[in-house]
Amino acid sequence: PEQAEPVPAAGSPTPPGSTPRPLSGLRLLLVEDNVINQQVAQELLCHEGAEVVIAANGQLGVEAVARADVPFDAVLMDLQMPVMDGLTATRAIRTGLGQTTLPIIAMTANAMASDQDACLAAGMNAHVGKPFNLSRLIAILLQQTGRSAALPPSHTPLASQSPAQALDVQGALERLGGNTDLYGRLLQSFLGVMAVAADSLGRLLQEGKLIEARHQLHTLKGTAATLGAQYLASVAEQTEAALGTGEPQAKAEQLRAELGAAMALTRAAIEPFMQQPAPGANKAAPAGRLPGAGTAPGLDETERLQETLQQLADLLASSDMEAIVLYASLKQRHEQALQSAAGPLDQAMAVLDFAQARTHCLALLAQQAA
Repeated sequence: PEQAEPVPAAGSPTPPGSTPRPLSGLRLLLVEDNVINQQVAQELLCHEGAEVVIAANGQLGVEAVARADVPFDAVLMDLQMPVMDGLTATRAIRTGLGQTTLPIIAMTANAMASDQDACLAAGMNAHVGKPFNLSRLIAILLQQTGRSAALPPSHTPLASQSPAQALDVQGALERLGGNTDLYGRLLQSFLGVMAVAADSLGRLLQEGKLIEARHQLHTLKGTAATLGAQYLASVAEQTEAALGTGEPQAKAEQLRAELGAAMALTRAAIEPFMQQPAPGANKAAPAGRLPGAGTAPGLDETERLQETLQQLADLLASSDMEAIVLYASLKQRHEQALQSAAGPLDQAMAVLDFAQARTHCLALLAQQAA
């Protein structure tokens, strides 16, 4: 599928007379396919003074390094991505481009020693876990770019969680640098992510497409962990591992039921937080209100569907996170009209592949207009 070009996102300058922010003057390349992870990392790193360029997969990351007029100070590299994974991209940067001194930092949910060894063997300089701790990531960037030598304690990998830990708000806010406004917006988007993922995963499991299902679960696990939905992240992680062993259909249905229950617990934990944001936070849209879903009066169902699909295509084109919530609304309002035709769009939305989702959205729009 066609991928978006690397997107620059300049950090705002430090106001005269104020204390310089720790990453001021650093130019970073973020190679990451998950749009929620892109948004989190971009906003947090820019807030600390960095200039950030985003590439949606390893191939685009290699191309961004190759054609950079102003060299990057460091690269933050996801490992599991479509088109080209992070290890292959790192080797291409090291050997193909001859960039032997550019710091490349792995960002991955895989915290096993063997995964870290693979990162070092590919030519990476350091490893930070997902969801990342902002203060530790800043310290690693400062160390790898020669600004500091000290590192805080290592990030603790995701452990087995219980339903009572459905939403760790405090931990998520610590990772997000206390940015309650960003957290509220991400939670609103995540409600849509869960709605889309539930339908898509159910269809993939029924069709026996376990590789595609594991890919969606991996995305869901990482996003949930970033937002503090620890129990859901743990269940998604266990389900992903079980599907990798070729579990029979009966077991897959049991896993799907457990995942659905974990999503329900997470939704129940998110909604009170959405309704009562922390003091000083900009209140996000109420959980029951889906932004961008309004249509002009007097339209029949086909015209309303066409208008909503066009709105969705526009949001996807600009990588706007409201696309997730709008699509969940579209599924609710036009389920009968869409029927099975939305399957490929479901799968793309569930893994947050906005470029591919827009392609399917435009195809649906053309089909409805025919």
